Amino acid sequence: MRESQGAVPDDHSSGPPSDDIEEQRATLARRVSECFDRLDDVVSELSSLHSVDAEQIHARVRATIQWEASMDGSWEYEETDLRIVPPRESR
Repeated sequence: MRESQGAVPDDHSSGPPSDDIEEQRATLARRVSECFDRLDDVVSELSSLHSVDAEQIHARVRATIQWEASMDGSWEYEETDLRIVPPRESR
């Protein structure tokens, strides 16, 4: 009879990560790479095709990061051009 029968598995073991966790990490790393590829494509199109200058692209990226960080609903989209704008009281 094996000693481990009836034992509760330890979810907090200090051993090496399971293959499942390693697979999830690899999947997430690929996803990050794919996101950056999409960002590169978007920046390239905005710059080359639409002649959007670098500062406008930087401002949009910074605003998006701020909006994601806030996630309290205080940031909104401008209805006319869908750009992210600060809350009304700070404009």
